[in-house]
Amino acid sequence: QIDSYRLLRQVGQGGMSTVYLARREDEFKRQVALKVIRRGMESEETERRLRAERGILAHLDHPWIARLYDGGTTDDGLPYFVMEYIEGQPADEYCDGQQLNVAERLALFQKILAAVQYAHQRLVVHRDLKPSNILISSDATPKLLDFGIAKILNADLASGGGEEVTATWMRALTPSYASPEQMLGGTITTSSDVYSLGVLLFNLLTGSRPYRLDGRSPQEMARELVDMEPVAPSARVEQAVTREARARARLYRTTPEHHREQLVGDLDAIVAKAMQPAAQRRYGSVEQFSRDLARHVDGFPVEASPDTARYRLGKFLGRHRKVVVGSALAVLALATLTGLLAAANLRTSRARERAERQRDVTAQVLVFTERILGLADPAVSRGEEWTIRQVLSHSHDLIEEELVGQPEIRSQLHGTVGRVFVNLGDAESGVPHLEEALRLRREVHGVESLETARALSDLGAARVDQGDFVQGTELSLQALELFRGLSGLRDPASVTAFNTYVYSLCAEGDFKTADAASREALALARQLAGADDLATASALHNRALVLNRSGDHPGAAALYQEALSIRRSALPEPHPLIASSLRNLAATHASQQQTDQAQRYYSLALEQQRQFFGGDHPDLAPTLNNIAVLQRKAGNFAKAEATYRQAINLFTEGEIQQLRLRIELASLLNLVGRTPEAERVLRGELSYWRRELPPRTA
Repeated sequence: QIDSYRLLRQVGQGGMSTVYLARREDEFKRQVALKVIRRGMESEETERRLRAERGILAHLDHPWIARLYDGGTTDDGLPYFVMEYIEGQPADEYCDGQQLNVAERLALFQKILAAVQYAHQRLVVHRDLKPSNILISSDATPKLLDFGIAKILNADLASGGGEEVTATWMRALTPSYASPEQMLGGTITTSSDVYSLGVLLFNLLTGSRPYRLDGRSPQEMARELVDMEPVAPSARVEQAVTREARARARLYRTTPEHHREQLVGDLDAIVAKAMQPAAQRRYGSVEQFSRDLARHVDGFPVEASPDTARYRLGKFLGRHRKVVVGSALAVLALATLTGLLAAANLRTSRARERAERQRDVTAQVLVFTERILGLADPAVSRGEEWTIRQVLSHSHDLIEEELVGQPEIRSQLHGTVGRVFVNLGDAESGVPHLEEALRLRREVHGVESLETARALSDLGAARVDQGDFVQGTELSLQALELFRGLSGLRDPASVTAFNTYVYSLCAEGDFKTADAASREALALARQLAGADDLATASALHNRALVLNRSGDHPGAAALYQEALSIRRSALPEPHPLIASSLRNLAATHASQQQTDQAQRYYSLALEQQRQFFGGDHPDLAPTLNNIAVLQRKAGNFAKAEATYRQAINLFTEGEIQQLRLRIELASLLNLVGRTPEAERVLRGELSYWRRELPPRTA
C-alpha cells in the first residue's frame, strides 16, 4: 500500500523505477499505474528525474497521452506518481496482431504524430519514441507513455527555477530509435523526435528496423548513422527472402509485390526525409511530417518528393484510383503484347522487318497515349482539374485527325481507350472505340486473325456491361471460334472471351449450354492463367452461377470461396471484385437458409463497397436490397424499412432502380399493417411514371 493506493502487481520495470498496477482504495475505486523509484536506486539525480517526468505529465492533457492523476512521496521519502493504466500492446505488435494494412497503419501513425505534436507545442521533447512507449488499446486508441527522459525546452516550466532538466541522464536513450545528435550528446530539439518517428514509421511499414546497430558503442553507432543515407522501406521489403516476404505481406493483408508497390515513391521519400542524419534536412516539425503523410494518403504531391511536372501529373491521375488501375492495366497489356510480338518476329528476315515496324507502332502508341493523358496537366488545362473521362472524351478526334493513314496505331489506341472507358463503368462511351478497333483490326490483319479475335472479345465484354447479352454471347462466341481455330485456345486472351461467353449464356438463361461451357472455361483458365489468376476467379464465379441454378448450393459456395481467396490475394482492399465475391457467397448461403452467414457476407460486401465508392454510390443499392430482404424474412421489419429507405436515397427520382425499391418498401409497409402509407408510396411513383411515360406503357 502506498498512501491510498493498493499495489496489485508489477507491470513494468526500468533501470531506475518500477511500475505497478494499483487500485485506489477510497471512494473513487480506480485502477491506475503507479510509478516509483526502485529501492536501492535512490539518489538526488533519480529523484529529480522522476519529479521532472511528473512535472511534464502535469502539463500534458491529450486523449492520446497517458494522463497524470496524482503524485506524492512514500513513507520512505521516495517520489511516486499515479497515471492512467493502459491495457494495450506496443504499436508494432498491435499492427501485426490486427493485420492492419498500410493505409490503416498510416491512419494510426497519424494519431501518434498528433500526440507528439501536442507535446512539442508545450515545449516537451519525448526523446524515447519507440513501439513499447506507444501502447494501442483494443479500440485502436494510441497512448503515448514514458516521458522519463523527456526534455523540457522551457526551463521555468521544468523546475520552477532556472535549471534545465537534462542533467547526467541526457544520454539515456534507445539506440535503435535515437537520432545521431542524441547518440553524440548534441543539442536535442523537436527534430530529434521527428527522426525517431521516421524510424517508427519504417518499422510499421516493413516490420523491421532500418539499421542493425547491436554491439556497438554510441559513438560508432552515431558515426554510422551520420555517414549512411537512410534506407528506403521498399528496398527492405524487396530484399526479403521470398517465404519471409509472403509471411510478412500476410500481416499487411496483401502480397509482397503490392506491399512494395505501396511503399515505392512517396512513402520512401517521406521516411527518408524524416530520418535525415542532419537535423536541418528533416521535416521542420511533426506537423509538417503529418501534413506530408496526409497529402500522400489523399493523392496530392508531397514535400519530400521532387517537384516535377511529370510527378504532379502522376499524382493528379493517382487521385482517380479506378481510372489509373484501368489505364495502367490497358497500357501495360498493350506494351507487353507489342513487346512479345516484336521478340517473336525477330526470328526471320521477314519477321525482323515486321518487328521493326511493330516497334515504331509501339513507340508512336505510347507517345500518343502520353499526349492524351497530358491533357490533364494543369499547365495544359489552364489550372482546371480534368477527370480521366474528360481527357478520354477528347481522344477520339485526336486519334482520327492526327493518325490518318496509320490504321494499326489507331486500332491499338481505340482499343486501349475503349477498355479504359469500360473499366470506368462507362461502356456506352467505350463501345464506339471498340467497334472502330475491331473494324481496323479486320482491315489490317484480316477477318481470321488473333488480333481480330482479341478485338471481338473486348467488344463482347463491353456489350455485356451494357446489358446486351445477346450481342455479348454472339461476339464472344465468334472470338472463341477464331481462338480455337488459330491457336487451339492457347492464347491467354481466349480465357477472357470464354468467361464472357459463359456469363452471357447464364444471363440469357441458357444454363444447359452454360454447364458444359463453364467446365471447359474453368479448366482453360487454370491451364493458361494459373490457379491464382483473376481470370480463374471469374471462371470460378461463372461455374458457381451454373451450380447455383442446378441447386448445388454447397458446390457453388465452395467455388465462390475459392474465387474470393484469389481476389483477396491479388487485389488491394477495398475492391469491387472482392465485394462481388462476398455478395455472391452471401446469396448462396441465403439460398440454403443460412441467414447468419448470408448476413455476415452481405455486410462485408457492403463495407468493401462503401470504402471503395463512398457511402452514397448507387452500386451499394443491390447489396442493401439483399440485406433488407434477409431482415424482412427474419422479422426485423424496422431494420428492413430503414435499409430500403437507405437504398432508395441512393437514386434520384425517375430512376427505374428507385421504382423497384419503392415497390419493395410498399410491400413491407403493407405487410406490417401500414397500408395507407404503402398506398402513398405507390401512388407517388404511379403519378411520376404516368407523367414521364407514354400511355399504355406496360
